[in-house]
Amino acid sequence: MVPAYQRVATQEESEEMTEKLQRMLWIGTCLLALGIWLMPVHSFGALKKDTAYFAEVEKILLSSSTKTVEYQYGKINSGKNKYWKKAVSLPLTASKVKISKKGWYTVRVTSDSGNKKLSKKLHKIKLKKKTYRVAANTPVKQKAGRYYLIPKGNKGDALKMPAGSCQPGIAAIIGEKEAAAYSVWQLKPAEGKKFRLKNSNSNLYLGLEAGKTKSGASFVQKKYSETDMTLLFEAASAGGSYYYIKNVGNGRYLRLKDNVVVAAKRKNKKAWKYRIKKTKKPDSYAAARDYTYPTSVLLGSSFVLKGTVSSHYTMTSLTASVINNNNTVVLKKTVAPESCLYDLKGIDAAMTFGRLPVGNYRYIVTVTDKRGATFTVINRNFGVYALSIVNGKVLSYDAAKILAIGHQSNGTALEKKACASYALAYCNSILDGTTPSPHTYWLSETKVDCVWSKGGYTTYAYDSESAVLQAAYAQITAGRPCILYVTGSTSSQHWLTLIGYKNVTSVQSLNAGNFIAIDPWDGAVITVSDKYKVKNPYRLGYKS
Repeated sequence: MVPAYQRVATQEESEEMTEKLQRMLWIGTCLLALGIWLMPVHSFGALKKDTAYFAEVEKILLSSSTKTVEYQYGKINSGKNKYWKKAVSLPLTASKVKISKKGWYTVRVTSDSGNKKLSKKLHKIKLKKKTYRVAANTPVKQKAGRYYLIPKGNKGDALKMPAGSCQPGIAAIIGEKEAAAYSVWQLKPAEGKKFRLKNSNSNLYLGLEAGKTKSGASFVQKKYSETDMTLLFEAASAGGSYYYIKNVGNGRYLRLKDNVVVAAKRKNKKAWKYRIKKTKKPDSYAAARDYTYPTSVLLGSSFVLKGTVSSHYTMTSLTASVINNNNTVVLKKTVAPESCLYDLKGIDAAMTFGRLPVGNYRYIVTVTDKRGATFTVINRNFGVYALSIVNGKVLSYDAAKILAIGHQSNGTALEKKACASYALAYCNSILDGTTPSPHTYWLSETKVDCVWSKGGYTTYAYDSESAVLQAAYAQITAGRPCILYVTGSTSSQHWLTLIGYKNVTSVQSLNAGNFIAIDPWDGAVITVSDKYKVKNPYRLGYKS
């Protein structure tokens, strides 16, 4: 008999043992795979670099809902205080964080509402033994030069001073990025990585409005002061080519709000991010835009000047003048805009083109900026002519007095409704050489209904257009201006001062094209049919 320890397994027994071993191996493999699958996986896993982990911590620091941030060595699964006795506080403004021991750390966040919880996106981070830099809290040294400050998401806009104002205390705004000096800031480095921003036009510095240092305070231009800390700024990375710009004086940041810039606590949003884009020193330049100018002016009529003159630098003077064929100045008006924008309506009253003698003239507007550069922005020829009357008559009158009375389109909202009162004022000016106010004939200070009797006039009704025009013809023939009821381009109901007629071949065939009038809307002398038709009911006002 062979001893048991020496017995050789039969072929059947060997196959059975092999099968058992294979089953055990398969079960072990499954358990191993299951164990790996069940292992805890952290938000970023071991494959993430420590710098990527810390970049996420930086985002938590910038979150608008974060009040405080803490970190503690080890993997902690609860935000309760009893597990955080060795926590280290991480200031929201920290520029550096020193880690003295490598390994896993847990981050706890306290929100503005006071809730303490583990970070949603990550709470376990793997860090090395080193000092990490918080880019958003680390000032970046800026080079001296001239720059645009462009808000993120508004690449066509920039920080600037409105209308190029040079007055201290004016708030900076966000508006169209222009080549003008008031859109450009001179960056002047100060101690460390601080700097000041000097407006290239006003030569004043950006800072907080006087006496206001809390959130919501406006940034204004101010005179330089060595001790004014609100004139100092720092810039820290906001990602890409953008920066957070912090005011050193109050620790608040530039924030875009409703097209103005105010001081505010930092948030990781577009309104707090600016691109500091280098540019060149602006050149002197000035131009007129959307402006009107006379070409042919009827003697005694008025012409309304409109338009805007803009300059890269503040305009110290603007001169409008008219010269005749002998190069003699016959009209001139000089103003001091003290701005980079000027509305030409400011010189309109002085440019009485219709009072000039018949002839040819040149209308010129020149400006001089604060740097002494002079530009001619308007240079236009025009002529003044008189009506050539054939088979007609025009009443004589003082055009200057008509201009002094004014016209509706330049008036108030009420005056724009008072055509009859203006027409009556023109009539009395022609009759007695005065300059009555249209308000004289109003029903009250707030009601513009014309009381004809106050001006010595009465209105009469007629059965036909032919009848009312024959009555008008008779009044003018007698040397008296009259007032015709019409409809047309300025209003469906309007009154005109008739001052003449022309090309009359038959009194029985009169039409609107035969009559000359002063239009109360703009003070222009017109042929009635050019803009209006006689209105039914047919009415005419004349001296009682």
